[in-house]
Amino acid sequence: MTTFRGNGASYWEGLTLRSAEVLVDVLSEHVQLEWQVAKRRFGERARGFDEALRFLETMGAVKVDGGCIGRNRALTDMVAALGTGREEFCTHVVRAVVESDTGYGKELRTVCHAFGLEDGQIRMKWGRIGEEYYAARNVLLEGGAIRLQHSTGSYSVSTWFHSDFIRAIHSRGLSPEQLKVRKRNQADIGFAAELEVVTFERSTVGDRDANMVIHIAMENSAAGFDIASVRRDTSTDEVRVRLIEVKAVSPRDWAFVFTRNEVQTATENGSSYFLYLVPVRNGKPQVGEKRVIENPVDELIKEDAWRIEQGDWNVSERQYHE
Repeated sequence: MTTFRGNGASYWEGLTLRSAEVLVDVLSEHVQLEWQVAKRRFGERARGFDEALRFLETMGAVKVDGGCIGRNRALTDMVAALGTGREEFCTHVVRAVVESDTGYGKELRTVCHAFGLEDGQIRMKWGRIGEEYYAARNVLLEGGAIRLQHSTGSYSVSTWFHSDFIRAIHSRGLSPEQLKVRKRNQADIGFAAELEVVTFERSTVGDRDANMVIHIAMENSAAGFDIASVRRDTSTDEVRVRLIEVKAVSPRDWAFVFTRNEVQTATENGSSYFLYLVPVRNGKPQVGEKRVIENPVDELIKEDAWRIEQGDWNVSERQYHE
């Protein structure tokens, strides 16, 4: 397994998706191949054999034993993706790396963290992170996960990478099995309300964008919101991000606690942040009766109908207390 070299060096230095693709192709027809043979065949088509081999080994795709390279299940998956086409291969590899706990994955996630919301859209100015991440940035560009807008010098996230991007910056990297355990342990009314909103949002955005509705609270309870969703502009076809905090409330006073972390996240994201207040009747969340508050930090202060206490925002309808 590779180790980080420090002094600003990048895991991705000297490595491209193209070189990884060539080595995968060289190894595709062999359960095991001599190292020297693989290097010679690789060298006829690309550069950076050592870097490509280190990458595949780190990703668990191959095992180097003596003078031979053996294939693992991850390589079989890469070969299958490559058989569909180069675009599918790049998509598969980028997604696998971003979800991994490798140095390669951490660097790609660092690049993702340089992005932010601007008027509901994900944007990044390159100056937000250092030159040591150029190589990782180039991999995301090569894989089509991000796009450079030459006219503005900013980067945007491709639609297919949207869900992976949201998870990259908010997920704690839980495995699918860990997520199942968390789901079983969170079967309370608040969690039930979140699930109802997830279903509502997926129905609202339709099949085209349903995969962009992500239950972030399942993976990171400290994100400052529960659900990431979108709305598509019908005139421009641009996607705008909607960060949703779900509160299961009593229909009597609509009271809820708006934590400091949630208030900060709402403040930072402005009109991209929404509160969904879902009333609970007879122990069941009624998503059809929900109240939606856009940019809640501004709206709750401005709207005299809400009573706010200090500390975490303990919010309820003012008329209930009068």
